[in-house]
Amino acid sequence: MRRIVLLLVALVVTTLVLACEEEKEEAAVATPSPAITVTATPQATPTPEATPTPEPTPSPSPTPTATAMHRYEPPAKFPDPATLPVVDCWTGSLSTLRADGFRCSLGNMIHDPCFLSTEAMILACPDDPRDESTTIFARWGGEKDPADVRGPAGEESPWFLVLDAPGNPLCHLVTGATGGLPGGRRADFACSGGIDWCVSPEPTSSGDLVVYCYPGVRPDWSEEEMLAVEIAYTVSEAWY
Repeated sequence: MRRIVLLLVALVVTTLVLACEEEKEEAAVATPSPAITVTATPQATPTPEATPTPEPTPSPSPTPTATAMHRYEPPAKFPDPATLPVVDCWTGSLSTLRADGFRCSLGNMIHDPCFLSTEAMILACPDDPRDESTTIFARWGGEKDPADVRGPAGEESPWFLVLDAPGNPLCHLVTGATGGLPGGRRADFACSGGIDWCVSPEPTSSGDLVVYCYPGVRPDWSEEEMLAVEIAYTVSEAWY
């Protein structure tokens, strides 16, 4: 009888233990584990690279006009001396210091420079040294020897210019009284093509010539324009 009781007690205890274990398992299943919320780190939106604005290609600088330096030579052939007027040449040319250059008067006009051909004693006074048709021919007048009339040599400078500008204006050195330009400059050259006045040309670093020009002599006008010299007539290529 005692053995039976002990078996029953053991059976009851085992049953209780199993029941507790089942309750624990049910609790474990019923209670969900806390969910782990993973917050996604927002990725930075890449900023599109700014497309660089291409810099404007600079326009190529205009190639300076190379100045052609010329030495005027009187024509090899002259008109018949008997058909030519006689001029009075009282001094050497003020526009060129060549030994054969003179300042002469014909009627009421002064011509400077006039170039003397010693063989025929005929003078050629060119208005445009490029165009022989503009040349005035005359005979040497008086008994003076040209060597006695010719003044001392000095610094040489161009006396006729062709400018690199529309119409290729022509400029003659003014040897008499002239006006003043802005900045205290002298109006050295009288020009065509609406330019009116230019100062003496200046050599650039490359040896070519440029000149500052003005549209007229007015006290209220101060603009100037630098132009290249296309052709210059002077005593030699190394006047400066």
